[in-house]
Amino acid sequence: MWVSRQIYAQQEDETTGAEETEALTEPEAFETNEDGLRIFTLEELAFYDGTDGRPVYVAYNGFVYDISNVPHWRDGEHHGHRAGIDFTELLEESPHGPGILQFMPIVGVLAE
Repeated sequence: MWVSRQIYAQQEDETTGAEETEALTEPEAFETNEDGLRIFTLEELAFYDGTDGRPVYVAYNGFVYDISNVPHWRDGEHHGHRAGIDFTELLEESPHGPGILQFMPIVGVLAE
């Protein structure tokens, strides 16, 4: 059984500037893989965007990393990119590359 709580986030529509409210849900119970790692859907990952004191998570090559302690990501945004998404393509093009993630804790995997 899944139990969840909803958190409402306000986002500004980039084209109109109008604010819209979107419900983000953090499951209190979740599935794990055979290694005991939490399985995240992209929708669940979106909750962990660093806003309102939430943790800052990003995915890369199927793994979900906690980057909450990286000063550049304190508020969930870095160089115009918001946390809570799959960064696989973006990190391949970044100046530091994905190697920076080797120092970050893995908190889960992306659902296939």
